[in-house]
Amino acid sequence: MREERLVKQNEALVRLARSEKLAGGQWMEILGEVTEAAARALETERTSVWLYNAMHSRLHCANLFELSQQRHSSGAELAAQDFQRISRPCGKSIRSRLTTPEPTLEPESSR
Repeated sequence: MREERLVKQNEALVRLARSEKLAGGQWMEILGEVTEAAARALETERTSVWLYNAMHSRLHCANLFELSQQRHSSGAELAAQDFQRISRPCGKSIRSRLTTPEPTLEPESSR
């Protein structure tokens, strides 16, 4: 089982590495491919990429993919002050865990 999952994840990485959008430097366009590949490879319902605004005061959803609906969306915003524990720029990724109707955010290091 673990080996199958690793194979699936590696295949997703290879597909992304071969993407014409990635090769062309189309950063925002590749996000859809990244979130979709991540959802499939990690077998999770929702994956997303969130970006800070220039002042690091807000988080903006650049792309959210919902696997069961095969749907991409974007545009949601969160005030960084609502997530002070994790919202300061620290060079670490942030993961989202859906445990209630509203996603909760926590630093990757708390896994």
